[in-house]
Amino acid sequence: MAIRCAGGWFHNCALKKDQSIVCWGNNYAGAAEPPSGTFVALDVGSRQGCAIRTDKSLACWGGTNVAARTPPAGDDFTSVACGDESCCALHEDGSIACWGSIGAPPQGTFAELHLGIGNALARRANGTLTCWGRNDYGQCNLP
Repeated sequence: MAIRCAGGWFHNCALKKDQSIVCWGNNYAGAAEPPSGTFVALDVGSRQGCAIRTDKSLACWGGTNVAARTPPAGDDFTSVACGDESCCALHEDGSIACWGSIGAPPQGTFAELHLGIGNALARRANGTLTCWGRNDYGQCNLP
């Protein structure tokens, strides 16, 4: 039984009731080979995934961009989001850490974040939105 799930380009992953992760589908660049251990949250991007361990540290796998599978150190993460060769995570204090190709996140206190293909969207604690990264199609032009 799964308690959370996430889908990538050609693979999917689920966080099981026993807090382990299972992935299936295309294993290009190790996308379907999650680490062992126990976890509380996960997300997958195009070819990689990251999860928050029960000790609130991060573990990432897969991907062709080494930087995308090398998360920052720390043990205070509450959520994680992955896109195309990059991921970001929220610290307990609401700040954002990003790694891979997405670029530096904005400063401030945030409550939610999501990544697309080269861009990111975050909701600040006060409810306003901010976006950064690629803007080829106006995806960072907030309404």
